[in-house]
Amino acid sequence: MIAGTKITLGDKPYVVPALTMRQYVKHRETLAGFGKISGEPTEEQATQIVSLVHECLARNYPDLTIDAVWDGLDMRQAPQAIAAIAGQSKLDESGNA
Repeated sequence: MIAGTKITLGDKPYVVPALTMRQYVKHRETLAGFGKISGEPTEEQATQIVSLVHECLARNYPDLTIDAVWDGLDMRQAPQAIAAIAGQSKLDESGNA
C-alpha cells in the first residue's frame, strides 16, 4: 500500500497516493481546469474527475473498476478526492507542482 490521504467513496475507505509522473503529465490540463469549476461540473468534467480518481486509486487498489468509482464518488466527495490527489502530489490549485 502506497502512503497517502484517506478518503471515502460511498461508504468504503480508500488511501489516495500521489500521482505517478505519467499520470501527472496525462492529467495536467485536467488538474488545471478543476480550480475553475464552479457549481455543477459538466459531463466532460465529471468524466475527467472519475478517470483521474480511478487512475490514482488504482495504484493502491488494482482491482478497483472505473464503474465502482462512478457509483461510489458523489458530488460531496469529489472535491475532497481532488484535493487529496493534489495534496499528495504537491500541486497547487492550478495543477502545477
